[in-house]
Amino acid sequence: MHSIPWRGSAADLFERLAPLNPAVFVRRPELVFAGFHATDVFRFDSRLSDENPLKALQEWVDRRFTDELGPHLAAGYISYDLKNLLGDFRRRPGYTPLYPEMTFLHFEEGLYADLHKGEILIRTSSPAERNRLRDLLSATPSASEMVPAAPSSVEFPPFPVYAKKIARLKEYFRAGDLYQANLTERLRFRYPGQPARLFARLLECSDAPWACWMQDGPLCILSASPEHFVMARDGVIRSRPVKGTRPATGEAEEDERARRELASSEKDRAEHVMIVDVVRHDLGRICRAGTVSVEEPMRIDSFPTVHHMVSTVRGALRSEVTISEILGAVFPGASITGAPKIRATEIIDEMEDSPRGIYTGALGIIGSRRDLDLGMAIRTLTLLNGDAVYGTGGGITIDSDARSEYEECSSKTQVLIQALFGKAVSDDREEGSRLLPQRSVRPSV
Repeated sequence: MHSIPWRGSAADLFERLAPLNPAVFVRRPELVFAGFHATDVFRFDSRLSDENPLKALQEWVDRRFTDELGPHLAAGYISYDLKNLLGDFRRRPGYTPLYPEMTFLHFEEGLYADLHKGEILIRTSSPAERNRLRDLLSATPSASEMVPAAPSSVEFPPFPVYAKKIARLKEYFRAGDLYQANLTERLRFRYPGQPARLFARLLECSDAPWACWMQDGPLCILSASPEHFVMARDGVIRSRPVKGTRPATGEAEEDERARRELASSEKDRAEHVMIVDVVRHDLGRICRAGTVSVEEPMRIDSFPTVHHMVSTVRGALRSEVTISEILGAVFPGASITGAPKIRATEIIDEMEDSPRGIYTGALGIIGSRRDLDLGMAIRTLTLLNGDAVYGTGGGITIDSDARSEYEECSSKTQVLIQALFGKAVSDDREEGSRLLPQRSVRPSV
């Protein structure tokens, strides 16, 4: 293990490493892992297999994570659409995946960075690779290397279509089917540039604590997520659901006013409590009785483009619980489905025009047979053969105002727009449903 000092940001670090084309780059608040050469790959693709996906994952983890192998980890993704293959959830009608529902890459070597301590550890058996990494980390990329190419436009769903979906959801609320549903939309465009440059910009614009880059053949994932989905370590499990959002402007007075408004909003607090209760129920299925509790309830976390309401739910795992059982209890996440969860997923399938794919699934690390650390795959862009898809959405209840919810969806696209075009989009209203530099992300009715 070779140690070198590091005083830069996660974005700086990724820019230095990009020429080596890392397979994965995972940021957890102050810790970063970059992996270049996977020693093994786990993929589950329902087009090729009809076995139980979580059982298959557990069998792979049990084979790969043994004491004899020494320090190692796996990094990868779980598509939201994995829920179609889990027993408690109904399969989306006509569901056909575009890529595997799960992929994890196993690494015995890689780069580990502690951004708080200012230290990078390089674990490699190759002196040539160690020297190459040292040279890259000491170099400064040119300005042209850091600027991503921008598409000519980005499609955003028009408001009337969205408003009809809200009206239909309210019929379900009045009928007593559910109390809250997370309704999402997709932005689609052709991306002409290098994905690595765009990911570096996403990191720079968002300062996301749960960011992930992954490249697996034609599929590339760029995630700048603010939400910590689940962490299980040393017998303790935590989840930090996000529910409640206000836009951030960078103006101190306006942002403080937005934070106070969010913290005191009865509607947002009620929605947040509903989701926290679902998370408590999920953790209760795998934790020792009486150990599930809520820490730091309804805290306001601020990011460059949004403020979020966040709580931490914690529990002590039963001693025999495995990774597959943890995922079976908590997946898909409460904040991106609704309450009650199973019925919410069924109605989401009806409301949303296409499968979600990786968006609102999970991204992160498996560290042992019982330890994992996953971010929620929101603020996440997938690229498949140049076709880009970015999801945005929010929680809907009987009290939701369609226009306000639509504008919240818009605020969650700003980090992408800033990364693509170099600045936020203005509030000037324009006809149509195309996002352009200095034009509206809120198409008029």
